[in-house]
Amino acid sequence: MGEAWIYCARGIISTALKIESMGYHIHGHDINLEACVCSTKPRALDLVSLRKSLEEVLSKYDHKPLWETLGLEDAVMEDLVEAVRNELEEALKLKGMGAHVCIIKASVPGESVEYRSGARAL
Repeated sequence: MGEAWIYCARGIISTALKIESMGYHIHGHDINLEACVCSTKPRALDLVSLRKSLEEVLSKYDHKPLWETLGLEDAVMEDLVEAVRNELEEALKLKGMGAHVCIIKASVPGESVEYRSGARAL
């Protein structure tokens, strides 16, 4: 594998989830998100553009019920990660630039979920 440049930005949203399996009908959380873009080229991405694009994507989820914004009754952090990855990829217009969203991590105190492009299950 070749070398890669990794550009990252962070944001936070406050949202509500339905976690019936844990006995919660509705449970609020602040979710920290980190999004990274990988490129084979240096200076492929402006960090300010990445941060602003992430803020714009996250704004549609902030202070809103996650199941409503994602359109999934049982939405969980994994669904949020997938949606943010797809929306950020589109917002940054990375196709044809030799860059892609390679890492998205969502975390709450004591727990996290992470998407990594090309990662293999252990």
